[in-house]
Amino acid sequence: MPSRFQPLMRSVFFFDSTRWSAWTATRCSAGVALPVIIATALGRPSFGVLAGLGALYTGLASFNGVYRSRIRQVILTGLIVSVVTALGCLIGLSTPLVLIVVPLAGFIAALFGSSGQGANALATMGMCTFIVLSGLGLPASTAWANAGLILAGALVQLVLLTAVWPVNPRLPERQTVAAAFRTLSRYAHEVGTHTAEPIPGTSEIENARAILNEARNTRWRAEHEVLVTALRAAEAVRATLVGFEKARQDLQAGGEEADKLAEAIGAGLQNVAERIVAGKMSEPANVEETLPDPPGSLSQATDYLHWYRLLRRLLTELDQPFVLNPPVAALKDEPRATGWRRAFSKLTRLPNVPVFQAVAVRHAVRYAVTMEIAEAIYRLGHLPHGYWLPLTVTIVLRSDYANTVSRGLSRLSGTLAGVLVADLFVMLVHPSNALDSILSVAATWLVYAFFQPNYASYSIAITLYVVFSVSASGLATNEVGLVRLGATVFGTILSLLAYVFWPAFHGKQIREAVVEALKAQIEFGELLERGVAPRSEEAEECRNHARSLRVQAENLFQSASLEPWGLKDEELAAIEDSILCLDENAADLLALMAHGNPDLVEFDRVLQSSRDLAAQLTPA
Repeated sequence: MPSRFQPLMRSVFFFDSTRWSAWTATRCSAGVALPVIIATALGRPSFGVLAGLGALYTGLASFNGVYRSRIRQVILTGLIVSVVTALGCLIGLSTPLVLIVVPLAGFIAALFGSSGQGANALATMGMCTFIVLSGLGLPASTAWANAGLILAGALVQLVLLTAVWPVNPRLPERQTVAAAFRTLSRYAHEVGTHTAEPIPGTSEIENARAILNEARNTRWRAEHEVLVTALRAAEAVRATLVGFEKARQDLQAGGEEADKLAEAIGAGLQNVAERIVAGKMSEPANVEETLPDPPGSLSQATDYLHWYRLLRRLLTELDQPFVLNPPVAALKDEPRATGWRRAFSKLTRLPNVPVFQAVAVRHAVRYAVTMEIAEAIYRLGHLPHGYWLPLTVTIVLRSDYANTVSRGLSRLSGTLAGVLVADLFVMLVHPSNALDSILSVAATWLVYAFFQPNYASYSIAITLYVVFSVSASGLATNEVGLVRLGATVFGTILSLLAYVFWPAFHGKQIREAVVEALKAQIEFGELLERGVAPRSEEAEECRNHARSLRVQAENLFQSASLEPWGLKDEELAAIEDSILCLDENAADLLALMAHGNPDLVEFDRVLQSSRDLAAQLTPA
């Protein structure tokens, strides 16, 4: 098993150039610049700081595109940020009230943040705004005026994004689905260069699912049906790549030829991504010609050839014009529960399975307690500008150790660089409030530009923005830079200590997750075996449930495998084998589902494999 720290270091320094967009950064920065410029011209730069903050967060919420369903998310962001601004100002001068609200808000935010990337970003934005505004010690009488400024900035940004900048109504959906295929393409290339992790990541596929589900709530077009079909194929490809990588590791001979086949698969997946962005999925591109027949030297590698041929068939099917009659079923994962359990699943978007709910609640409690400790240290210790301590915990502490460490290192290095550059500039140049406002706007361009490609670079940019904004508001002092740096270091350490004294995972927990995923997989397979139509609503609901549990089990394993304590390597290796078997069986089921008359003997073999594994993992 590779070193547990290598993936962490890779995530800190990896720069995803495919997510770089100078145009997006420019148009979003214009929405921040306009209220800042107006306020500065009126001689009220502090007003521009608050309005600019509302515009900044609204712009970040728009990154997956601005269209009818997405507008609701953008508006919700502005409303939440303005409400927490008012709340922070109203109770900021009362330490007891703040210490009561912080853990409650943190608990709810952590649960809500587990429902997806967009929800997590919104929850983090809301908590950060509350921490900062309650820490600035502003008079309660200014609460609603400050909230109004935040909301005004958000509305300015929204108007510019929707009325001024033209957007392709289907481009955001295309881009997210294409990003899922690009991720799979990179993984296939990594298989060919022997650098692949055991299991491909799920974030891009899950993000694409969320965007398509948002689009379903508004005007649904024929192209969306094509994108849903393509995304389902991406999920099948991902599951198949797990077996492909495992078979590549088991090869005894023919490695060079096998690597070429992996590279060909990677090129084919990249071709699909390019066609999706161009809106040409209904035009054949002869992908099959780029996927060679396996050479004779691999004739004995039956397992590897099985997965290669399955991937080749999936890509060939993607190369055909789509015939969408009847329309494809929805992608949504409806919770299977009633009462408060259904409400919990709606809030968290987690399946109604106790082990996954327990993981979410455990993190929410840890998050709330750690936030309370940080806030209490700052408040009771009377640290000037010490709100950076709970602010750091808000940003750094994630639901798993790996993300906490990678974000902590990124945040620490980014804040250090940003503080040194910004505070050195402020001390040497002594800029006016107007110049500070201009510099804060310039920093927003960097914030937007680095928001998705690399978190460490984003941390530098957001630190520059905060330093210049606080300086423009007239609330800065010469000591702020050192306080900010010290609080960031201590906040990162506190977040890591939360995992030392409160580990997130244990072996029994992950085995239970795999068993639940296997049960759902067996249920799905038995449904297909009985002859239920693969595209029926019943089959789609069962498939979504099985997929959701499988992804959750994979995520738990990947998180646990990066923790430096708790599970031994032998136990992790056994769980990894179970996860790989789970994914391989899922790929086989999806392949069998694609046939009008599937081989029932093969169905029985796959289902029996899942039953045997579930029995093996279930304690006597």
